[in-house]
Amino acid sequence: MPPDAPPTRRRPPRTQRAMVAIGVLDAVVLLFPPIQWWLADGNATISLAYFLLAGLAVVLSVALIHHLDAGGEDR
Repeated sequence: MPPDAPPTRRRPPRTQRAMVAIGVLDAVVLLFPPIQWWLADGNATISLAYFLLAGLAVVLSVALIHHLDAGGEDR
């Protein structure tokens, strides 16, 4: 690392694990269609609601990951 480079900040292991767990949960919820099929059971309204709520959950989790990554720093 060059001498003028800013020091790197390490995340606590618990925060790192939480961020990975949130990412994995998001991937499972969005990319595993049998969950949606099981919940909707042929009902288009429930299927659309699942799609919209899963998208909202991912957007909120990205905001949570950003908050965890910031670690209380003002940027």
